[in-house]
Amino acid sequence: MSALRQVVATAAWMAGVAFSASSALADPVKIDFWFGNSGDIAKRVMEVCQHFNDSQQDYQVVCTSQGSYPAALQNTIAAFRAGKQPTIVQIFDVGTLDLTLSDAYYPAYKLMMDNGYKIDWSNYFPGISAYYSTSKGDMLSMPFNSSTALLYWNKDAFAKIGKVEAPKTWEEAADDMRALKAAGYDCPMAIDISAEEVWQLLEQFSAIHDQPIATKDNGYGGLDAELVFNKTKFVQYVTDLKRWYDAGLIRLKSEKAGEDYVTAFATGKCQMTLTSVGDHGTITRTASPDMR
Repeated sequence: MSALRQVVATAAWMAGVAFSASSALADPVKIDFWFGNSGDIAKRVMEVCQHFNDSQQDYQVVCTSQGSYPAALQNTIAAFRAGKQPTIVQIFDVGTLDLTLSDAYYPAYKLMMDNGYKIDWSNYFPGISAYYSTSKGDMLSMPFNSSTALLYWNKDAFAKIGKVEAPKTWEEAADDMRALKAAGYDCPMAIDISAEEVWQLLEQFSAIHDQPIATKDNGYGGLDAELVFNKTKFVQYVTDLKRWYDAGLIRLKSEKAGEDYVTAFATGKCQMTLTSVGDHGTITRTASPDMR
């Protein structure tokens, strides 16, 4: 994984991966596009697909949500083995290695080159292009969307502890959580530590503090890279999270536990949460009517 930037910076760049097997020709040409978004974001993706189809008559993109990022990867692998893979698929960062080590996709830089297109890849922001490029700078897939980690906080609850701004550091957040707990709030902050959401904690923290996750340029320099996050400032961070959890300042919320952390915040049960900007629509739509 490449080092990320700051807490409100890119956390997980997604990419459209074109497979080498072409779709059957038709009039118009049909292009199957699978993606992993769900909820409000899935609706926005479908709108983009519809706008493209309405803009011309030569191609028809059939966009299909797979329900989640892991499902998109798993379903694509199964479909490829059965010879029924989509033309393009959106794969999240965790699935990058699976694709790059396979022969199942057409690298973006080679696709453009083989079809006579000269692309100035430097036009991409380095933080984007590097995420799905080789160590030599060859872009393997096209960036599609990003997931930015944000701290969501309940302004009304903070007003009761005399605060009008969100905490800017974890140390300040800890003080606020203690104050919220003293004010009678049972769940000052909700987080999820499942594998799908760990990017918000491990990757973000490491990037902000300029701490490596692995050797060899966080793995870009070779497959023999070794994980080193258990030797960095991240160790103290995990220790703090455990201490705050033991003190009842942080609650673990997930779908498997019956209530996810986004819902817990939106309903007012928890007063802070760290989650993707992509959850903004869900929180806005499901938030308690009196929440600010």
